[in-house]
Amino acid sequence: MPVQQGADQWYSVGELAHFLKADESAVARLLRVDGLRREDIAGVGHLHRADLDRFFRTFQAAQAIPESRHALPEWLEGCSAPWAVTLTSRYREPYVYPTALSPAQGDLLRTLVANIAPRTTVEIGSYVGISTLWLAAGLEQGGSNGLLHAIDLFGELWPFPPYRYAYVPDLLHLARESARAARLDQHIRFHQGDSQEVGKRLGALLDGPIDFLYIDGDHTAAGCLADFLLYYPHVAVGGYIAFHDINPAHCGCTGPRQVLDAVVKPSPTLALVELPTTPENYGIALVRKLGVDQHLLTMPAADQRGR
Repeated sequence: MPVQQGADQWYSVGELAHFLKADESAVARLLRVDGLRREDIAGVGHLHRADLDRFFRTFQAAQAIPESRHALPEWLEGCSAPWAVTLTSRYREPYVYPTALSPAQGDLLRTLVANIAPRTTVEIGSYVGISTLWLAAGLEQGGSNGLLHAIDLFGELWPFPPYRYAYVPDLLHLARESARAARLDQHIRFHQGDSQEVGKRLGALLDGPIDFLYIDGDHTAAGCLADFLLYYPHVAVGGYIAFHDINPAHCGCTGPRQVLDAVVKPSPTLALVELPTTPENYGIALVRKLGVDQHLLTMPAADQRGR
């Protein structure tokens, strides 16, 4: 836990080493870099919260760890639309890879939304806002007046060695700024909180049924099932539900796959198609709600979700 001194937060060498999965001695040496706000507290070196991102990037450079980023297609880099310019800029930031949606997967979502033209779209798991921009760009492209409700905890973002060495203090602020820069904020409403808590208030948040639901939040079996069961009743008959990360061998997550196999496939009122994705085949499942499955309305979700 950081040390709180008034309005300032300080992180110890040990905490920094934990975030970086690094040796404390290497971290201690880097704290001496000029310009960093460093202070000894109880005989231990501490770094100010405001310098966390700079320090993590300095560590990456000092260790000669190459930066990992999504490859950008030429059409995206060459597109002058504000949403494309914003996405290009965000994809070049060190906090995006590998957990944000790849450009190819994002473009798939954009195309689906542009053709379906949903009035109400709900996204569970906005993360840094990349997928949110792709979905909203689909609404814009389709000439829709539709609204996207983006749900996430929107907390802090920490390093994820060996891929990411960055710190973002406020993901909600980042997502909102991205939406404004992309000129898509008229299509987006952000909701900060646990998807289950927000889901319990859906009736007050939405003007009508969900036409397109994108589930990319809690990837445990219990968590994914809980999200599906809570939001399913709000999806219109004829509406769509999309799951991301459905291929455990590629993405390392088992929850969405288990929900598809155990719940979606057996339902007589859900039509399923699984789509391959690139550059990694994490996969996207597109499910259409053909009718109301009473069994799903009464199916109990797990009491506790792994997080």
